[in-house]
Amino acid sequence: MGEIPKIVRERHDAWQRGQDVLKRRNSGEKLIDIARDMGLSRGRVDRILKRAESTPMSPIEAYELREKIVRTAVPDDTPLATMPFSQPTRNVLRDQPRLKTVGDIRRLSDAELHRLRNIGRTICGEIRSLCGSVADADRNN
Repeated sequence: MGEIPKIVRERHDAWQRGQDVLKRRNSGEKLIDIARDMGLSRGRVDRILKRAESTPMSPIEAYELREKIVRTAVPDDTPLATMPFSQPTRNVLRDQPRLKTVGDIRRLSDAELHRLRNIGRTICGEIRSLCGSVADADRNN
């Protein structure tokens, strides 16, 4: 597998911090003590804790799973609604009436994707990581 993108590594670092907070909290440590040690407010530590409790899979594991999906050659006629996109990406794609299938995405260059409303570097990266491009599809066939 290729190198893990910087944004995924950064999200993994934040996820790991949340897991550390969760372990400390589960061992009986008070939120105020955790907050003091981390130089954060108690409210911020509480938000980190809530996110850690609701995110069992690390971003790196999620990235690797998505890469595996692409490598197993998702067919061009696969509806985008069935792909495991993040909610922001789902929202953006829902507003693009001409993009209904993985094949619709693969036929667009990155430049064409970026010209679509609200598709920036992050969302384009997520779309490409799950759907691939025409070149990826040719390699898998």
